[in-house]
Amino acid sequence: MAMKQEAGMMPLEILRSATIDAADCMNLGHLIGTLESGKQADFIVVRQNPLDDINHLRSLEAVYIGGGAVDDVIQDD
Repeated sequence: MAMKQEAGMMPLEILRSATIDAADCMNLGHLIGTLESGKQADFIVVRQNPLDDINHLRSLEAVYIGGGAVDDVIQDD
């Protein structure tokens, strides 16, 4: 993702291509790709806004798979 930003893509475009567009490309947009009621969800919570810089995706606070929190994923520095 960082390379896409370095190549000139905006962070919102990068996030959309990795989520909504990828799901639609696989004809799975009705099941995944966005956080909506009734859809399957894997997502992360970050400290910093990735729309400011895609590298902020590395500031992990929490990880959720299938809508449930994953314990012991975040390591303290």
